[in-house]
Amino acid sequence: MARICNERPLVEVEVHIGDSGGLVERIAEGHYDFAIVVGDSPLKAGRLIGEPIGEDELLVVAAANWHPELRSVTVEELAEFPFIDSPQGLIRRIFVDDALRKLGLSDRKIAASLDHPEAVKRVTEAGLGVTILFRSAVAKELATGTLRELPIDGVHLAGSLYLVRRRDKLFSAFQQYLAEQIREHLAMQPSQH
Repeated sequence: MARICNERPLVEVEVHIGDSGGLVERIAEGHYDFAIVVGDSPLKAGRLIGEPIGEDELLVVAAANWHPELRSVTVEELAEFPFIDSPQGLIRRIFVDDALRKLGLSDRKIAASLDHPEAVKRVTEAGLGVTILFRSAVAKELATGTLRELPIDGVHLAGSLYLVRRRDKLFSAFQQYLAEQIREHLAMQPSQH
């Protein structure tokens, strides 16, 4: 984003980070031009277009010093861990719950529910338990070592990424450029599986 803003200093870019469901609603209402969202079928009743543009891996992460003896975990072990997650009803929580249910884990111990991924990361870094977030959301913390990945034995979890906009929205030249830069950036991301 910084590169794009430096290339086009006269263009004002406004970025909002939030729950996919809320972002999709804001697009449908005409408040936002487009969003990048994660999950299954982000669209409502044909008013929006969702272009699949990539995938992001879901990771189990914990504080660097949380149970340092663990190098990976089983689904059964996950059932015993305290989780930091989004509140029930948020798209992020629904998505993670569905992914874990497919693995046979339908009941987790939720230690804390927080409505923003940054808050989830901070509480996880403090050592309260584990969380499941997208690799893109924890890349910095993994690189700096404040969080560490706990791979699930034999399991790969990922979510589809969509560029979502209203059907009747015509992009400006800059919006087309920005969307293309996002597509190219995602296409360059190395596959993690």
